[in-house]
Amino acid sequence: MSAGNRGRIQRAVKALLSQGFGQAELDPAVEIGAPIPVVHPDGTQRSWFVPLVAGTKLAGFAELLPSLTPLRMSSFQRRGRIDEHAPNVSDWTDLERIRARALSLTGEAPPVSTRSRRSSADITPAPQARRFRRRSRPGIRSA
Repeated sequence: MSAGNRGRIQRAVKALLSQGFGQAELDPAVEIGAPIPVVHPDGTQRSWFVPLVAGTKLAGFAELLPSLTPLRMSSFQRRGRIDEHAPNVSDWTDLERIRARALSLTGEAPPVSTRSRRSSADITPAPQARRFRRRSRPGIRSA
């Protein structure tokens, strides 16, 4: 990804945050991380995953369409602060770490996360993998 494209996506997220999108109060240490393309198994890009990072912790994330139209924003903060319960950034952004974790939990081929127009949380299973469903969890707000 070019530095210009990366900057354009990060500026779009910064603008959304300043407009109150997601209603998330951010810890002052939060920075907008490098955008990651979310790609459908057919090779088409479905969206951008943009982590909101505070050191090694994931404070939240924004998800935008390739056109930079916002899809959702989630926060892992409590009362606008990062705590020890926030996930590590690498748990959500390091592909090899994600695959290894999925394999350790299922003992099977790891699932491939995708996006579809039907749902913002569809997951296409790899061969013989279980189908995972997104569940709401208290303390995580999504727009």
